[in-house]
Amino acid sequence: MAKENNFFKMEMLILLILKQGNCYGYELAGILKEQTAGIIDIKMGTLYPILYKLSDEQCITGMEIKEGRRTKIIYKLEPKGEALLTQLQERYTAWIQAIDMIMKGA
Repeated sequence: MAKENNFFKMEMLILLILKQGNCYGYELAGILKEQTAGIIDIKMGTLYPILYKLSDEQCITGMEIKEGRRTKIIYKLEPKGEALLTQLQERYTAWIQAIDMIMKGA
């Protein structure tokens, strides 16, 4: 259950960043690290499976961009991803409220 909870939180954070604008995987990781003062330092081996899953579910789309010999994939949030983001935010809020209830009772 704990792994699943972390996974949905990372999905939510990725979708939130893509809601701000399109970006590629490495850039996403950098934004996560920067906006969390280094607390969230996601590894590429963790990030890309989440991006592939979101892409398979048509929540995001990837567009290949050629830069010299390199090919980057720029990810874009799709309407289905916005709907998922809303669900994940509601779920996250419920978790935070539950934790808060326990902390107040401790």
